[in-house]
Amino acid sequence: MARSDLLVSLVKAGSSGDATRARSVTEAIIAEERAKRHNVLAERLAEAMHVNGVGPATAKFIGHGQRHREFLLELTPRRRIEDLILSDLARRACSELIEEQHRASLLRAHSLEPRHRVLLVGPPGNGKTSLAEAIAESLAVPFFVVRYEAMIGSFLGETASRLKRVFDYARTTPCVLFFDEFDAVGKERGDVHETGEIKRVVTSLLMQVDDLPSYTVVVAATNHAELLDRAAWRRFQVRLLLNPPTRRDMTAYLARFAATLDEPLGRTPDTIAKTLGAISYAEAEEFCRDVQRRRTLALGEQPLKTIVAERLKLWTERSRASVRQEKPDGGVPVTPDPDQRPPGSRGGSKPLLPSRARQGARLQPVFRRLRSVFDEGRDPLTLVDDPAGIAPERALVLEIAGTIDEFHDAAGRIPGLELIGDEETEFKADSDFAVPDTREGRRGEPRFGKPVGGRLYLTIPDVRALRELVSLWDRYQAGSRP
Repeated sequence: MARSDLLVSLVKAGSSGDATRARSVTEAIIAEERAKRHNVLAERLAEAMHVNGVGPATAKFIGHGQRHREFLLELTPRRRIEDLILSDLARRACSELIEEQHRASLLRAHSLEPRHRVLLVGPPGNGKTSLAEAIAESLAVPFFVVRYEAMIGSFLGETASRLKRVFDYARTTPCVLFFDEFDAVGKERGDVHETGEIKRVVTSLLMQVDDLPSYTVVVAATNHAELLDRAAWRRFQVRLLLNPPTRRDMTAYLARFAATLDEPLGRTPDTIAKTLGAISYAEAEEFCRDVQRRRTLALGEQPLKTIVAERLKLWTERSRASVRQEKPDGGVPVTPDPDQRPPGSRGGSKPLLPSRARQGARLQPVFRRLRSVFDEGRDPLTLVDDPAGIAPERALVLEIAGTIDEFHDAAGRIPGLELIGDEETEFKADSDFAVPDTREGRRGEPRFGKPVGGRLYLTIPDVRALRELVSLWDRYQAGSRP
């Protein structure tokens, strides 16, 4: 039997003539009955909503051929939250969301609704889809993935109409509705390069998201958060950034993989993580599956440690091939002499960089001040009430000359240094950093009028990490490789 609060709400809506409220409450009752496997009653209630042809398009989905399946892919959720490597913040946020959904009755008794709109942001291959699936598994509800290739039409108003049919069905059953590549339908409406049709789609999308009941959990994922419409951000009550794995994260992932095997890998998870370098969780999963495939085909005739060693060699060569493909001459990159300023003949968009001696002159005062804090026995991480009193050594600026992956890998090897995020930016060219000129007659000369592309990195270091950074700086200044 339906909950008493829903029945009371239905009677109130009918007495007051509030058709919208009556429809919403009826859909909630249908969803509850479906969750209880009372499918016959749910069907009868859905049909009763459309007497004399009056009602929303929900009946087309339920009673006339299941047309919603043209636009939805239903998957059986298998991944669990416990199996994912998540930051403490992301794990806590997901646990709270799941608890609120499980204890929704208690919240509704106090006129509250559980949160049910989640936005996941991060580079590809780092767990956005897996996390959405794990949420569905924890809630024990169907996992629906929106199929853009079937939903997006070429005629005016077709996409918005199909999108509405998807949401009409999602309102009738507890589920997790997943929008991967959300920027495809949630793009900024102020973009002058977009047509009026996509703007109407975004407007319709935002209205449909607002109208969803709290038992329908909508999860959106994007690799390009900067493309999303500003109004779309406000719709999501939970927003999580899923960064690429650090070496510590990758070691934990590989340790879990090793625990599922009955034979040693021959190398420690940390050694394997170091050899693989900066890869995503998707690539790490593919590596593990590659090992399992070869082990299965070997039929026990080849030790697992030999298989792992061979796979690592192949993956290392694969990484080198990727680097060669990025270079126009197809050659293997050569490690430059750190004491020599890169010549202008390097070409491309790689910036001219300062020498080791110049870096010492620029950064030595900062590290000298940080070292004095340790020498005096003061805690460099003591909290202060006045923000103006925060010492400069607590603000850490990292300039990198290598690749982004190299930086992530290096940061992951420093205990106590937590990498929060990064963002592309541009810096004004100066005598230290500039883009080399490629024009005839000026080749190799710095172009001070052209900004230098770079990245800002946000980190949270503890005392141990700061000490390690000082030690690495001393080794760099001494001419040794950090």
